[in-house]
Amino acid sequence: MRKVKFFLTLVLLAITSGCISSDWEKPIIAEYDLSKDTDKQVIVFVEQPGWLNAEDNLQYYITRAFSYQLINNVGFEPKMIIPYAELSDYRSKLKDASMRSPLNIAKGMNADLAIFVKVDGYHLYDMDATGFYKGYLAAQVLLVDVETKEKLWPNNAKSKNLKVAVDIESRGRDAAVKRLTGALAHCSVRYLYDCLKKRFKISEDRTSLGWGDQ
Repeated sequence: MRKVKFFLTLVLLAITSGCISSDWEKPIIAEYDLSKDTDKQVIVFVEQPGWLNAEDNLQYYITRAFSYQLINNVGFEPKMIIPYAELSDYRSKLKDASMRSPLNIAKGMNADLAIFVKVDGYHLYDMDATGFYKGYLAAQVLLVDVETKEKLWPNNAKSKNLKVAVDIESRGRDAAVKRLTGALAHCSVRYLYDCLKKRFKISEDRTSLGWGDQ
C-alpha cells in the first residue's frame, strides 16, 4: 500500500511540475502589439531634466537599451530605429531646439512612432568607496503615433511609470548604468510584445513597490 501511495505521489508531482513548466513557457499577451508596426520608423526620445543629478549619459544609454529590446524582442530592423547620434545632431542644428516639443522634433526626423521616456529619478553611488555600486532609475514611458499624436500605449493611463534598481554591482559604474538602463528598457518593452512569462519579471524591477500608472 505504501508503494502504491509513493508511486501516486510521484505521478502527481510529475503532472504538477509539467503544468508549472508549461505555464511558465506561455506568453503574457502584449498591452500593445508593436510587432505589427516593424515597418515603421521609430525614435526613442529621452527627457533628462536639468535638475537631475545624473553625470552619466543616461539619454545615450537608455536609447541604446531600448533599441536593443526593439531589435531583439519586437523584431525591428536596426535601420528602422533612429540612432541617438542622429537625434543629437539634428537637435544641435536647430536654433530653436529648446522651444520645440519632443513630438515636433520626432516629426521633423520623419519618425512614425515615438517612445518617450521621461526620467523622474536617478541615483547611483559607490558603496563606502568599495567599488560596489548601488542605485535606482525611475521614468515615465509612453508610445505615440507621431502623425496623429495619438497615445498608443499605455491605453489606461497617461504613462507607464517604472522603477528599477541595482542592489549591488561589482563590475564598476559603467556596468551599473548599463544594468539600470537595460532593466528600464526591458520593463517597458515587455508590454509591447508577447513576452514569455519566465522572462517577464526581472530582479531589478521595483515598479510594484509603491509605483503604478498615472
